[in-house]
Amino acid sequence: MIATVTNLPSQNIPDSLAYRSAMATYNAPVVPQKKKRYSEKQWNEVRPEACQLYLLGDKIDEDTRLQAVMGGIERKYGLQACPRTWKSKLKDWGCTKNVPTKKMEWIIVKEMSLIQKGQSTKFFHKKKPIMPRTIRAFKRRRDGVEDELVLLDMGTPPDIEYSPQSLITESHSSSQVVELSTNSGDDHTSIRMSEVTENSQSYKISLPSFSVTKDVDGWLSDDQGQFCRYRLFEDVSRQEDAIMNHHKVLFFEISELENSLVQHFPPGDHIKPRLSVRQRLRHSSDLCGIGSHLCIDLQPSININQGKSTPEEDALDHLFSCAVTLADYQCRYRDLPPPTMEKHFAVAKAHENIGHYLTAEYHCRKIIEQYCKIKAEMFPYTFSLNGCRQEESTIFLLRALTVFIIEFNSNSLDQNAWLFQHMELLYTVLIRLQGERFDAGLSLRMHQLRATLALPDSDDELSTIYPQIFVHGFHLAHESSLLGFIQTAAWMYDSLLRCCSEHLDVLHHAIEKAIAHARYSVLLRRQGEWRSSAHQLLLACEMIKESVSSDHPLRDQLENDYRDLQPCLEQTLAEKLRRSLDHMRTHISLPVDNISVGGLSINKFLNDESPFTPESLASHETMAFDKLESFISGEPAIEKVPSEKESTAVTSTLSTHESGSNGMGVSWSRSGGEDLGIYDWVQYATS
Repeated sequence: MIATVTNLPSQNIPDSLAYRSAMATYNAPVVPQKKKRYSEKQWNEVRPEACQLYLLGDKIDEDTRLQAVMGGIERKYGLQACPRTWKSKLKDWGCTKNVPTKKMEWIIVKEMSLIQKGQSTKFFHKKKPIMPRTIRAFKRRRDGVEDELVLLDMGTPPDIEYSPQSLITESHSSSQVVELSTNSGDDHTSIRMSEVTENSQSYKISLPSFSVTKDVDGWLSDDQGQFCRYRLFEDVSRQEDAIMNHHKVLFFEISELENSLVQHFPPGDHIKPRLSVRQRLRHSSDLCGIGSHLCIDLQPSININQGKSTPEEDALDHLFSCAVTLADYQCRYRDLPPPTMEKHFAVAKAHENIGHYLTAEYHCRKIIEQYCKIKAEMFPYTFSLNGCRQEESTIFLLRALTVFIIEFNSNSLDQNAWLFQHMELLYTVLIRLQGERFDAGLSLRMHQLRATLALPDSDDELSTIYPQIFVHGFHLAHESSLLGFIQTAAWMYDSLLRCCSEHLDVLHHAIEKAIAHARYSVLLRRQGEWRSSAHQLLLACEMIKESVSSDHPLRDQLENDYRDLQPCLEQTLAEKLRRSLDHMRTHISLPVDNISVGGLSINKFLNDESPFTPESLASHETMAFDKLESFISGEPAIEKVPSEKESTAVTSTLSTHESGSNGMGVSWSRSGGEDLGIYDWVQYATS
């Protein structure tokens, strides 16, 4: 290859010195520019706004929220720093959105308790607001909160503040005052809102300060700020969508209610003309775009007929009111207890009043599934009676009695009396429907439970009968199994045994608890749950060993249950149960103070000074055999005269009454027999 050299104009060829200098500069390594270090004063100037942007930003992702803070501070103050430095500074300033788990659990429990009282609240951690989405996200991650009462009793955690408000928002207040105090030397404006409600209650909320842009053009040109017009438009659109969805759900629920009412109550002369549901929707404040901000006006603003309403119309009005309120609560709180569950209960009662027993039962079953309540347990029982489903009614009654026993100690004396009176009334209705087929055993248990409930005279005495109430519960569970309600009886035993541990005295109620475990074991064995049945047998053995009395029939029953259960158990569990039974048998057979029960009786008999001592019995036996031998041989026998003590004993024993009787039930007369000996007495009685 031949290299060719192109002749360039002389003016384009640099001299060698200038060329070498330029090439050296071009090939020199690039030295990174040293980062600018900012003083603490500069950081403190941007600290309030940086914390505000970080805490109040609507970005859920931490990195995205941090980038928004960095961009906003850089555009306004020209301060540039790496993400690592920003994270360190935010941590030093205490600008963190992470709230400890225990504090978040307390916040959730407190929020639910305030909602139950009809109040809402805003929570603050270290003077910084906790966003509602943070609380909702924590609820989704946590299925439930344990020890709610313990969390409430511990008091408000440190660094946590809250300001309760009524669920009825500012639109209902008779007067509102909003005060703005602006500091001319600062770009931050603080807002203080004072609201005076109709109850003359006032609340003051101090919101964190936020930056107000002085120039309107700057605000219009800003598309990334927290209060930019795009974001405000987004929030308004989101709220409009929520309101529209809210109205769609309400309209669907009330349309279904209207159809059911039209089918049950066809138009006629007995019902006065009323506003239709769609006309009521126009006059209901809940369906006019501000339903989530105002109280629900459940009465129509126009009344066509001013005459007196009939009971049917009143029932329809009440049902309509309850249904609309339930739909509104479902949109607000979903199906979270207790607000929504209480509305379900009100709707169930309203349906029962107009004869919709199946619909009412549906609402009460929904309460049972999500929020166990003694009232909810009883009302499906009433609906089942109206539907002539007596077996299901009995099951509901037994379930209601079980819940009543478990919650007995937490209610007052009057509440327990009212609840049991209501259940007893329903049971009376059930007996009347069943006629001669009602179960006498269940009636006996109800009578015993009522007699125990009549003992206390005040709330302080309820704890004294609580153990006996659990014993009655075990008896009711046994009656349930005898009636054939196996699953219900198993549920009753399981619920009662789990709750009675801290209320039953081991020394005095161990046998009752052992019997309950044994009967529960039999029910589990019938359902094919072998391991659970064996576990209940083990618990029954432990209860017998801890008791102060012995129960041989119960021990024999446990032995029989073990033999029936042994083929279905693995060897390890069977051996463990066998050892427990052997230990229990040894415990029952152990002598008391090294003297058996039989030995005690024998020693008492030998040491007794009663007339029937061993010596007196031996002398009488000898006299009887002498009489017999003389009778056979025909020779007179020398009759041994009994001592004065022996004669007195026989005479006083056999002449207790005017006509005496022996231990075998044979009676005889005293006439002519006082001079006879013991052999003559025997011969006279057998003749």
